Amino acid sequence: MRRRTSPSGPYAVIDGEEFPLFTSADHRYYAWSEHAREGFESVRVGIVTGEPDGFAHYPAPDEWLECVNYTYDVTYKGLLVNGYPNQAGRFTLYLDTGHVGSPVTREQARAAEFDYGAMGPDQWDKIVELDDPDLEFKLIRTPIDPPWMTNGDTAR
Repeated sequence: MRRRTSPSGPYAVIDGEEFPLFTSADHRYYAWSEHAREGFESVRVGIVTGEPDGFAHYPAPDEWLECVNYTYDVTYKGLLVNGYPNQAGRFTLYLDTGHVGSPVTREQARAAEFDYGAMGPDQWDKIVELDDPDLEFKLIRTPIDPPWMTNGDTAR
């Protein structure tokens, strides 16, 4: 099933309820629900059973829906990082320069001091408990234009 472990990424608001947005293999956006509802079609993601895995609403190219994007403002030991709650009830922190081979910033160089593990060139991650006293985070909800109407640009 399509499930987000925490509010993050884009959501569409349909009939006052928020549904996570995903893109299909053919690059169409769809709102996801685990329950049948008007305007959503039954879809199968897996092949194990004949039962639907969930329900999707594929907006028409000109269908305007209120959309929002969820992100987290996160600091760990005073260092501004990226992060989100994960399925294990912990918080995944990560740092990257944005471009492989880019110079590492002063803040990113501090990652080693906090025992981050290397994910790849210029990328580090660390998993901490949600109640870690050095972790501070705030969920940010930002209105965005429907991404299927903006060629994927989610900036409002």
